[in-house]
Amino acid sequence: MQRLGQGYEHPNPHGDLCKLTVSFQFKDGTSNGFGFFYGSESEGVPEDVATFVTVAARQTEPWYDDFKRNTARRGQR
Repeated sequence: MQRLGQGYEHPNPHGDLCKLTVSFQFKDGTSNGFGFFYGSESEGVPEDVATFVTVAARQTEPWYDDFKRNTARRGQR
């Protein structure tokens, strides 16, 4: 959370340009986040950020799978 409101850019990106944006919506309706620009052949985002994103994706995968199924069903009606 120390990174909120900040952006980071790799000083010498190599390969295709990549952007990772992490956003949070808070209970009070506000939102904040941070972003990283780097190259596909560069070292990428800091390890703590990569770990956070990986864990968050795993934990929300069941919800996302349900969301995709429900969206597909609505499209078939």
